[in-house]
Amino acid sequence: MLRKKGRPLCYTEDVERHNAVGKIAGWIYRDSVDPADKILYTTGYLTSEMVIKTTRTGVPILVLRLGFTAWGVDLAWQVGLTLV
Repeated sequence: MLRKKGRPLCYTEDVERHNAVGKIAGWIYRDSVDPADKILYTTGYLTSEMVIKTTRTGVPILVLRLGFTAWGVDLAWQVGLTLV
């Protein structure tokens, strides 16, 4: 789910959550949405694929309900992605 000021802007789901992040990335590019003031929220664990896809979209904050993988946190730190 992509949020701005507490309001969902885009919701998608997939069996693999990193694919859902890819769908949101597609929505951002297709609709020319400015990602700079958005937050991406997911119910899953952080994976390196999710960090890479979120970073490529330009969304600066990724919020996860579950845990982080060490590699995902390391990648996020390297690229300046904020994790919550």
